[in-house]
Order: sequence, then C-alpha cells, then structure tokens
Amino acid sequence: MEGDVPASVATAHKALDDGVQPLDLISQGIGPAMAEVDKLFEKGDTLCPSF
Repeated sequence: MEGDVPASVATAHKALDDGVQPLDLISQGIGPAMAEVDKLFEKGDTLCPSF
C-alpha cells in the first residue's frame, strides 16, 4: 500500500522461490491489499494513480 515497488518485487520473488504458488500470492496478498485500497478510495481517503 505504500508503493514500494522494489520491496514488493523482492518479496514476491522470495515467496515464489520458497514455493508459494502464484495464485496464492494474488488471493492472499495482492487481493486483500487492493480491497483495502478500494475501501479507502471509496471514502475519498486515497488516490489510485496509474503508473
């Protein structure tokens, strides 16, 4: 949620190297984080910039 791309990429690579399935990264990591961002966006508390 903080937008730390290098840390996010490193964490994802480590998880994959440790045997975590890609779908699990999405459903247990990215999905819940995006749900939180969506709640904040709906309340007007954050923006979702495009990169």
